[in-house]
Amino acid sequence: MKHAALIMAHKNKKQLIRLIRAVSSDEIDIFVHLDRKWKLSREELAEIECSAPRVLLLKKRIHGVLDHFSLPQIEWNMIRAAVAHEKKTGIRYGYFVLLSGQDYPIKSQRYIQNFLDAQYPKPLIDYDPAVVGNWVWGKYQLTRWNNRIDEIRKNRKKGLLRSFLVALCLVAYRIEKFFCGVPWEKLQKSNFKIYGGSQWWILPHEVIDFVQLQFRKNKKVIRQLKRSWTPDETFFQTLAMNSEQAKLMMENDSIFDANSQKSMTYCNFITPTKGFRGHPHIITMEDYDRIMAKKALFARKFDQSKDREVLDKIDQKRNAL
Repeated sequence: MKHAALIMAHKNKKQLIRLIRAVSSDEIDIFVHLDRKWKLSREELAEIECSAPRVLLLKKRIHGVLDHFSLPQIEWNMIRAAVAHEKKTGIRYGYFVLLSGQDYPIKSQRYIQNFLDAQYPKPLIDYDPAVVGNWVWGKYQLTRWNNRIDEIRKNRKKGLLRSFLVALCLVAYRIEKFFCGVPWEKLQKSNFKIYGGSQWWILPHEVIDFVQLQFRKNKKVIRQLKRSWTPDETFFQTLAMNSEQAKLMMENDSIFDANSQKSMTYCNFITPTKGFRGHPHIITMEDYDRIMAKKALFARKFDQSKDREVLDKIDQKRNAL
């Protein structure tokens, strides 16, 4: 069975090429989105595209922003590119595997292929249902204006201009809330149940077909999903868990590590020496044994400019299997 790897990257060309080569196989086609703000020459683009067989770079490049719909938009663009390639070549992918340029496989190519073939067509996606008061519910009480306020506070120094811009966004948020409500209120009127979870998923073609159908015929729901805060952790999660394939998911599925996210990409949020900080810690040799014991197929985040040795050791283990 053939599968599509969808890689979104924004830096570290050499590490991206290394990832592409690690993922590449006869049964994997690779679709890569390069962030618009990542300056690359034609020669560098060609180097990435020619780094392995069956690599396709998306021509349309946009800038991805955390907690913003730009990230699901990139994912959707990669899905559309893969579906277009299916129609052009007559092939059909089993799974669509979402990765970032700082992910890396911690299992061998053969293991990953056999695992995906065995699990198909189960959605492999982290999901928490929205319950009043929990974090998923909170994301649907806020809108894109809250994203912009967060961006302003992160990127601008304190002062009159920052205060003025924040005030403008607050006014815009309140006006939109008054006339349009918040996404949670609107979605309660639909038949959609709301979910959130890790951004990194592996979805079967049947779920992708369902997502395409919603884009065509359920635009009101799509509009509200886009309006939420952090749609990168709620958009595809909600759509996947409202599809027919959701019934294949089990609450305590043994394919996932206990007390961990239901994702086949392990995110290194907490280590024995470092506490939770909201973003994954860079994986180093200190983490090697713990990471390699995980059931996940991939792990993140890696940065070979900070620790190349851990990637070398992972490759030695993968190649020996």
